[in-house]
Amino acid sequence: GAAAHRLVNYWTMGLLLFGGGAEFQRKKAATLKDDMEEDCYELLRCGHVRLMPKPDAFGRAVLVYRPMNPTGRDAGSEEECANKYIKAMWYVCHAALEHASARENGLVVVAHRTEHRPVENSIQRRAALAALNCLPIRIRAFHVLIRPSHSFVAVRNVICRALSLWFRRRIAVHGGDTMEENSTRLEEEFGIQRDNLPTDL
Repeated sequence: GAAAHRLVNYWTMGLLLFGGGAEFQRKKAATLKDDMEEDCYELLRCGHVRLMPKPDAFGRAVLVYRPMNPTGRDAGSEEECANKYIKAMWYVCHAALEHASARENGLVVVAHRTEHRPVENSIQRRAALAALNCLPIRIRAFHVLIRPSHSFVAVRNVICRALSLWFRRRIAVHGGDTMEENSTRLEEEFGIQRDNLPTDL
């Protein structure tokens, strides 16, 4: 079934990222820490993916995702970059799993896109979806915030074409006149409180 398939994906991904034996066992159970020894440290430090301090109105963990280009120690080949993005998502989702409400109610993802770049070939998108497809937590919804633009409909269509049917049923793309308008809609219609989102969103 689906649960067995996810479990196989989970162990396959864990072995790929962390190797076998005690190392994978440690990473699997790790809490979120800004570990200077990890090659995804810079992504975590810069807020590429963040777990917000409290759940939304429905008890779901809130994960904020901000695409960014790797620089410095996080630069590398496409495969190396993808692994770093997956590791960052892995740590944050496992931090969410430490909370009973997230284990019971799942999580919602708020993605903030500051640029209108095509996403079909995005390393970050593929890495994020790879992590979310194998981790043992239910993804309830995706909210994509974009800067107001006349190309809003085109951007929404590109994003939806790039995703599977399962994800398209759970995604909402917000392109309000201001980011404040988007935040208000998230709170009033979807239960994601404004005071539980980053101030730099």
